[in-house]
Amino acid sequence: MVNDDNLNSQEAGGLFPRLQERFGLRADPSAMEAPFFTGAQRQSALESLRQMSSFGDMAVLVSAPSGLGKTRLLAELVRSESSRLEFHRLGSAALGSPQALVRDLSIVARCLDLEAGPKAALSQFFKWSEQRAGKGQRMVLLIDNAEQAPAELLNLLFNGFLGANRSLAALPVFAGTEALPGMMELAQQASGTVHQITLAPLNRDELAEYLQPRVKLAGGNAGELLSPDRLKQIYTRSLGNFCAIQRITPTVWLDMAVRAAPTRHRSKMPWRTLGWPLLALVLLAASWWFVSRQYDTVMSEEDTSAQTQTLEPVRKSITVGPEVAPEQGAAAQPTSSMALGAPEPVVATDDLEPKLERESVIQPETMAQSISRSGNQLTTSEGSITGGDTTRKQVIDNPEPEPATVVEPELELELEMVSKAQPVPSPRTAVEAVPAQVAFTPAKLDRFVPLLQRRSSGGWTIQLVAGNLEQTALNILRRYPQVDAMVYTRGERNGKQWFMVFQGIYPSKDAAQQAAQTLPAGLVSGKPWVRENRSL
Repeated sequence: MVNDDNLNSQEAGGLFPRLQERFGLRADPSAMEAPFFTGAQRQSALESLRQMSSFGDMAVLVSAPSGLGKTRLLAELVRSESSRLEFHRLGSAALGSPQALVRDLSIVARCLDLEAGPKAALSQFFKWSEQRAGKGQRMVLLIDNAEQAPAELLNLLFNGFLGANRSLAALPVFAGTEALPGMMELAQQASGTVHQITLAPLNRDELAEYLQPRVKLAGGNAGELLSPDRLKQIYTRSLGNFCAIQRITPTVWLDMAVRAAPTRHRSKMPWRTLGWPLLALVLLAASWWFVSRQYDTVMSEEDTSAQTQTLEPVRKSITVGPEVAPEQGAAAQPTSSMALGAPEPVVATDDLEPKLERESVIQPETMAQSISRSGNQLTTSEGSITGGDTTRKQVIDNPEPEPATVVEPELELELEMVSKAQPVPSPRTAVEAVPAQVAFTPAKLDRFVPLLQRRSSGGWTIQLVAGNLEQTALNILRRYPQVDAMVYTRGERNGKQWFMVFQGIYPSKDAAQQAAQTLPAGLVSGKPWVRENRSL
């Protein structure tokens, strides 16, 4: 680290010989007193001092931090107004005590009575200065570095001025740091007794204005010595203080100044900039939660509807014989069984369907075919038919054996003739197919088409959705009510019911494909399935 103290002296070992050798300067620009810098409100402060010193009736207070040119301002005032005004500077020795102050003033005014005391002597001094002003020579008392003097002494001098004729008496000019107004208790004084002047430090542009004329007077190159980089270094280290400028400028020009490390401020969390992203994240999470709840609700509704549509397997039976009144049938069966000693027949009933529906399930032809396939049970001897009232009963949905059903002898011949005349399909298939169609009731009859009817319609169609649950098809119909000619049907796949949703009947495949392009995008994903109705 380079020590800036006394480096810019012109003695051997100082910085000025190096500046002279490197830049060819005739003098140190930073140490020049002239010309007076009129920028940064200095010219305005000087004019105020001139007016107050010549005609003012208020004490003047010049306050500024150390090194901002208070002494230079007073020196310029003396230089410019010494021909009209009489200046007397009170040094540090005169400001040590009231007695020292009076002794210093007695050098100028020899008529002072020092034995009367400091206060009386000050009163005599100001009366004497009034007489001098009447002769055309007003006196100005310059108190530089006034903050170093005791506050009692400053107030004594100030009160002595207030007790005299202020427009003619010697005008005190106090110059010091920012603490000076508080020391003199100016806040307790009347506002019309003190005129305060405040000096501010130079900014970067004012620093360039201050150095440029001095560099030219010293014979230097202003473009080189006052380059933006060097000017920035001078201002950063001096902060516009004249004393600091005088010390630092030569070291910067000789590249001896250590660059100040940039101040690293602790980065703070930019909460204001993160506010909108955080709000968007919260809204996204809320929307995801809302959609998830809706999805769970829809899925639970579909599961509930599927469970209500799925019926438990029910045992079904076929009763062969003429229709008998419930009372007669109930009375005849116990009698026959008791007479022959045969076991009482058990007829399974379906509690979930009405009696008329059970009896209308199987047609006579189907019963004849089923009985003829059953083997020797209906073609045995006549005694086996007449000896007992019961035979074996065919089970439809449950492979477990069931009790025998009653077969009347009168129908035996008729059943044998029917079984010989017609081909006999599988009894299990014939009996299963019809109840399966009858047991299913579409939930939306106006939009349901039987599968056989759809196959026989011919033409081409657009298959949209297929699934094992009817609710899936109903959801599609409910979500897209604007799509015309959209129906659903029921088939079978892998032994399970299979629901399919179709749209329209078209004469050709091209017509169906063109119609598929007009459907909603959410209904048709990718390439639609155009197929013939007969292939369903």
